[in-house]
Amino acid sequence: MSLLPFNIPNSECVIGGVKSRYHIKHGQLTWNAFRPPKGQSVISVIRHAMGNHFCKNQARDIADTDYVGVASLLCGKLRI
Repeated sequence: MSLLPFNIPNSECVIGGVKSRYHIKHGQLTWNAFRPPKGQSVISVIRHAMGNHFCKNQARDIADTDYVGVASLLCGKLRI
């Protein structure tokens, strides 16, 4: 297994676990699902290159009983 590069290009897909139904409005995920909690400046994402099953299992483990699902987007969309 090869190691992934440390730097993530803007074009790489990342996965975020959705832990709250609060971020779903009218069947659509709101942008706030990818914003850090108040007082923090970072969020946790999983690199899609790790594979679909790995990403989903990691998100479930992290969210525990609050797990709602996963969402993906390009890394460049997260950067400010």
